[in-house]
Amino acid sequence: MDRLFTISIVSENHPGVLHRITTAFTRRKINVESLCVSETEVKGLSRFTISLKLTESAVKKVVSQLNRIVEVKSVKYFGDGELYIREVALYRIAYDDSTKRDDVIKMAYENNATVVAVDNQYVVISRTSHESDIETLYYLLKPYGVVEFIRSGRIAIEMHPEVIQSEIESVNLSADGEFTVRR
Repeated sequence: MDRLFTISIVSENHPGVLHRITTAFTRRKINVESLCVSETEVKGLSRFTISLKLTESAVKKVVSQLNRIVEVKSVKYFGDGELYIREVALYRIAYDDSTKRDDVIKMAYENNATVVAVDNQYVVISRTSHESDIETLYYLLKPYGVVEFIRSGRIAIEMHPEVIQSEIESVNLSADGEFTVRR
């Protein structure tokens, strides 16, 4: 039975790594729900956070394949209960009178969102939270006229930092900021 999993990959930050990683999914005809990539606290390393719906056996196979990529230093997969998860969303709501604008702004604050911009025609709201909170706010704002909605992919961090710390300690930084990995 398919479940939502998050794969966390730490890799060297080189051109072509993203292509090699995504190829592991396209070869198996796996649809990626979201993908975020950013630099880590260690110069020269990037973290990929990939969410997908698969069986656990299929996730194990793709993780095994990802581990074979030369630039990949670490690959782990997680269920939602093992991570702190967030997304960022932006909502643009059109309004034609100040009453509607005030209602939208009030709703944003009631739902722990931030008003990013207000002009003569639109209110732009930002919300950082779990996926369900972002969707809830979307459906609350929809009757007011959401004309644009965009959300980031999932970002996640493990709940057990000692595991991450041991990975970080396996990376040596040279004087010029480059890294080597102890294996």
